[in-house]
Amino acid sequence: MIIKTMLAKIILIFALLTTAYSPSLGNAEPNASELKSKSLFGKLKLQNKDITIKWNSTLGTPSLIEGNLTSPSRHSSLWIVYGFMQKMRTYYGLRDPKSNLVLEDMMHNFDGGVTIRFTQLLFNVPVYNASLTFELDKEGVIHTVHGTIYPQLERTLYNLPIYPVVSPNQAAQIATRALAHPSTLTGPVVKPYYLFTQGNTQRIYEVSLGESGRVWVHAVLGHIVPIEKSQQSVS
Repeated sequence: MIIKTMLAKIILIFALLTTAYSPSLGNAEPNASELKSKSLFGKLKLQNKDITIKWNSTLGTPSLIEGNLTSPSRHSSLWIVYGFMQKMRTYYGLRDPKSNLVLEDMMHNFDGGVTIRFTQLLFNVPVYNASLTFELDKEGVIHTVHGTIYPQLERTLYNLPIYPVVSPNQAAQIATRALAHPSTLTGPVVKPYYLFTQGNTQRIYEVSLGESGRVWVHAVLGHIVPIEKSQQSVS
C-alpha cells in the first residue's frame, strides 16, 4: 500500500514538472522559411532590417529578395549578378549559376541602373516559365531579385538529360491537328523546354500558332500536354 502511494506521488510530481516546462505555442521552433532566411542573412552579411525576403511555399526557393544586397562595384552587371548567385546557389537549388542561368534580356534604365532577366536552363534547354530578374542601380548595387527557379531539377532526372523522340516539325504537325481551324500566316513557331509539374520533369515543345494560341506537345510521347493558364509563360 505504501509503495503504491509513493509511486502515485512520483507520477503526479513528474506530470506537474512536465506540464510546467512544456513549451507554449508562442515559443515554438522557427519554421523552415525562418531558418533559411536567417542563414541567408548570414550569407549576405546583412541584418534582418536591411532585407525583405519571400519564399515560394511550394518550391522552397526565394521568390523575392529586396534590400541593398551587394556593395557598390565597377565590375560589369553580369559579373556582379553571377557573383551574387554563386553565393546564393544553394538557396535556389542551382549547381552552377553560369550554366544554369542564361541571359534573356538586359534593359538600361533612365536613372543609370539596369534590369537583367535570366532564364533557367537544364542540360542547356530552357525550363518552362522559370526566370530570375535582377535590378541594379548605377553604382552596381543589386536591390531586387525576383522570379521562379526550380531547385535541383537534375535530381528529378537522375542526372540524365531527356532526348526528344518527336522532332520540332512533327510537334508542329501535332499541334496544328489539335486545333480545328488554326489561323496563322507565318507558320508555327516551335520552342523546346523542360517542364516541371506535379513533381515530374518532362521534355516538351511549345508550339505558337499565331492568333489560334499555343499548344504544348510532349517531346517523347507526342501527346498534347495540358498546362493551366496560371502556369503558362507570357508570350
